[in-house]
Amino acid sequence: MALPHNAGVWATVQWLAARHLPALPVAPAQDPYRYPRIVAAKPQRGIYDHVECHWQDGQLRPNPLFTGKNPSYLDGHGIPHLVFHHHFQNRLPTQQELRQWFVHPQTGVGSLGGHQGLAWIDFDTKGFESPDACDQAIVQWLDQHPRLKDTFTERTHSGGWRFAVKLQTSPGFTNFALTPGGEHVGEVLGAGRFTVLAPTIGPSGNPYLSFQRVEPVEIENLSEIGLFSSSSRQVEQRPIDYQPRLPLPPLRTVTGQGAIHLADLVTARVRDLLDGQDLYQDESMSLVAAARELYGSENWAFANGVPLVGDRAEALIHRVGDAFGYDDDKLRRCLALVNPDTCQPASVYRGNEAALWKRVRRLDRGVFEARCPTSTQVEIAKQIEAYRRLSAPSSNPSDLQNSTLIQLRDWYRIARAMDAPESTLESIKTIGQRVAEGKPMPRKYRELMQQQVQSYWQQVDTVIQQAGGILENVGQHSSATGTAFEGRTYRIESPFDGSLQISAQHRGTLLLVEADSIQTCRLGKPDFDQFARFVQRLSPQSCWDRPLELV
Repeated sequence: MALPHNAGVWATVQWLAARHLPALPVAPAQDPYRYPRIVAAKPQRGIYDHVECHWQDGQLRPNPLFTGKNPSYLDGHGIPHLVFHHHFQNRLPTQQELRQWFVHPQTGVGSLGGHQGLAWIDFDTKGFESPDACDQAIVQWLDQHPRLKDTFTERTHSGGWRFAVKLQTSPGFTNFALTPGGEHVGEVLGAGRFTVLAPTIGPSGNPYLSFQRVEPVEIENLSEIGLFSSSSRQVEQRPIDYQPRLPLPPLRTVTGQGAIHLADLVTARVRDLLDGQDLYQDESMSLVAAARELYGSENWAFANGVPLVGDRAEALIHRVGDAFGYDDDKLRRCLALVNPDTCQPASVYRGNEAALWKRVRRLDRGVFEARCPTSTQVEIAKQIEAYRRLSAPSSNPSDLQNSTLIQLRDWYRIARAMDAPESTLESIKTIGQRVAEGKPMPRKYRELMQQQVQSYWQQVDTVIQQAGGILENVGQHSSATGTAFEGRTYRIESPFDGSLQISAQHRGTLLLVEADSIQTCRLGKPDFDQFARFVQRLSPQSCWDRPLELV
């Protein structure tokens, strides 16, 4: 491979590659007037393709597509291009990709967390009263944990600090504090999170500086080096002398032959509670959550004629109480606010009763066919057929040999997904006809196509990151299948193989990410808006106040 123009950047690329870490490019911040972040159309509301703006220095300025901190690169002609870093969560860049990315001397370099167990610890000066206060806190932190004086260390362009460590245990949080429940002072950039590295020039015009590029030290968990979640929701409230109780014997269930065990009908999260896990870091709250779901699932089964076998809700709730060491009196006090007659499963509350019928179908096909309403059976059959089609190999249309026509086809598809006005779709068709006749595509349309396509995939990438955050915060974990979250409209699933799937009622699979590529994508502007609003609501307080329903 020919040595790129920026030897310092290439040295970082080589350092990362030697440790099997992904080296990704970072283009300098670009003129937002030339490369704005484009918001897709909402013609039904009278809103057409437009650009998000913000106030700066007394002027209204467009939000940039290239921020100087997101994965991107300058080609040999200085034209910027986005790089979608989710492609590299499970693989390293190829030599061809590296040659393409780092040809321009102004392209910087960054990497992802998660590979080889690596996490980037990012201290932000905004979390302190001043840059000097940040530096003083770092000195004290390193004195308390001297091992970190020998780990990978850099200074960010804004005056903050970045350290790299290898974690044996996933932290389970991103925003951290230096005391339990303290003020947010930085972020832990783990799996799938991008970070910029030296000697990249940051948006401020200052470079990222390498203090010592050495092997990251290995630690058990973040609390070992004095880093804690800044979310009060995740703060451990138990007494210092708390001792976990011995695990319960496995819950044995017998489902089939015309009847279903209640413990098999509930969600994976409730099954974890039945195994004695305190998922909420508050035993009383965990017990109440289990009781509501067990009573609700039992009520639903009775209402729909689903035969049950084995322990019922009352006995299973006592099992959870036994796991927490509760006597009958304490159990009654915890359950005083639970009305067994009015409880219903979370899936029904969110308007997705089909999720329960899918469980019934998986557990006992005979019960499903005998008791499930015909309309629901048809809906589930359509979803299953959609999943089967996903596994079939895709083929490219043979009549689209010309690369420009292929790009126009993708542009047209994206424009339809974003509810573009009919006039825009007709314009793309006209351009395609001219190109098919051998006429060149006008430059202004080529630039417009590039901007809109890049904007769309950037929003898809945002949804992927938002989906990961939703699973991290409110997903239901299962030791057998991975993590999932089921809302009123959307379902997000992430099995242990690292894939990600987003589906919606009556629409089937909207997004499927497997290995290093997006296999299916049918997301549109309404989906982007719904995910953005949901993430805004996704706060520690909202999780306790009311059920979160994605719709």
